[in-house]
Amino acid sequence: MQVQRKLLRILRVKAAVVQTEKAGVAESGRCGQWLIASLLGLMMTSGHAGPLAESKVINPVAGDAPWVAQVKSTVTATNRVLGGDGKTSSPRIVLFARLADPAKTKKAGYLVGGDKVVKVRDAKSWPELTITSYIVVLRPNGAVAALQEVPVSESGDWNNGYTHYFDETGQTIAFERNSSFFNACDELTPPLDENSVTTETSTYYYRNGKLIAKDYSFEGVINKKTRPINSAKCTFHYRHPYKIYPQWEQVRKAVGITLDAQAKS
Repeated sequence: MQVQRKLLRILRVKAAVVQTEKAGVAESGRCGQWLIASLLGLMMTSGHAGPLAESKVINPVAGDAPWVAQVKSTVTATNRVLGGDGKTSSPRIVLFARLADPAKTKKAGYLVGGDKVVKVRDAKSWPELTITSYIVVLRPNGAVAALQEVPVSESGDWNNGYTHYFDETGQTIAFERNSSFFNACDELTPPLDENSVTTETSTYYYRNGKLIAKDYSFEGVINKKTRPINSAKCTFHYRHPYKIYPQWEQVRKAVGITLDAQAKS
């Protein structure tokens, strides 16, 4: 039997996304679901340098520091758009969903990736068989500013988001992986607050197609305050594979999204 729920959350990026739960699903099934999605072309073999080790930090050289600061400002502003309350459909947001294969899902007992990608009216209208949510952010002139990809967590134990940020010409200027999850840091002293999630964020910065900087943070709530925490004391079950693309057009083709003229206007 299947229990579906749709959540509007990314805990840091805060995009309006769907989460789907199914009673009794094993973690091995969820891993299999991700591998199937990968084989369907959600990831490619060419692109930017990366991803690197999640905890790796690259500081920009002096000449690139102003550029990185500018891109960070763009990322912050775009994340505010992605962090809308989900109650209304922003003219700057276009939503798509990749659907699970109904027959294979029924047979397997967990979501199995399919080829079909559909446009979604608003953040309250995600299809029941959504396996991955795609959130496209548009500039006022219709150019794509960002694409966020959010795979479904059937257990609800984790929430991953992968966001490409583009300049006016469609070149990738930043990429951010955000992963929030429960029950992975039991050995911390002092411990995390009860029911607290940990959030891991890696942000890559690019200039003229070259990786020039990378930030990393890992945080949790301790004594009601969000604090950096020691990753050596934690277990990372949800570092799923991902790919960073150098251009919007390559991302679009990989995930199967088509923006019509009306969406861009």
